[in-house]
Amino acid sequence: MLRWLTGRQPASAATERAVLAVAALLFVAAFVFGLRAVPEDLQLTVWPLVGLALVAVPLANVANGLEYATAARIGGHAVPVGEALEVSVLSSAANLLPLPGAALVRVRAMRRRGSSYRQALAVTALVGGAWLATSLVLAGGLLAARRPGEVDDAAALAVLGCGVTGVALAGVAVRRLAPAGQATVLAAGLLAVEVLAVAVAALRYLLVLGALGLDVTLEQAVALSVASVLASALGFVPGGLGLREALAGVIAGLVGLPVATGVLAAAVDRLVGLPVLAALSAGIVARGGADRRR
Repeated sequence: MLRWLTGRQPASAATERAVLAVAALLFVAAFVFGLRAVPEDLQLTVWPLVGLALVAVPLANVANGLEYATAARIGGHAVPVGEALEVSVLSSAANLLPLPGAALVRVRAMRRRGSSYRQALAVTALVGGAWLATSLVLAGGLLAARRPGEVDDAAALAVLGCGVTGVALAGVAVRRLAPAGQATVLAAGLLAVEVLAVAVAALRYLLVLGALGLDVTLEQAVALSVASVLASALGFVPGGLGLREALAGVIAGLVGLPVATGVLAAAVDRLVGLPVLAALSAGIVARGGADRRR
């Protein structure tokens, strides 16, 4: 898999196993710590977890597919919906490797469409930055508007300012990279897709914490979604395993939630999402094998 993604020999198997083992231990430790947030009289509600598996996780892959399709358009390529969804699922699966697998899958897919490595890397980096900036705008804006005095107002406004700056820079980058005459439409489309991605990530946290009977507000759920963005950017940890949970705990403490609540929410979201991702990936692999036999 690593050779397919990078075109080079992968790192030593021992190194990969060591990274995965450390990440797994961190995840287990985070999950055990997160169990502290579970009420003693917990009555698990199953339907939110069913909604997470059958609706929110697939919808997240749809958002990722739309994001890739938009990135390809910025690079000058029109990508069919089916191909965009396949790249989305495979890139999510590739993130389980100890490298930024999602970015590498997207770069390779754009290369096959005719982009240079430089262009493909630039567009992929642009999309990642736009995702982070959008999540900061929504998290900072909602926290500043809906929870004045309950969180550090200066911190919320600082987060909002960083996000607005990032969105503006992303708009400038789109103007430089997009085909002539399409920059405005593509910039607006990219922003809309990133808002959808953040909204779906927040929905996942709302469903998980609702299933566990733990209270969380919309703005807190949006803030927790930033953990997924940051963990994805730090691709040396397979799938952000353990890292996303730790970041969610830190963010939870900053927005008025118990640290353990954020950790547990991220861990349960992962445990529900991985089987769905595995099923989607298996379907794509099976479809590819069937296509090759025709």
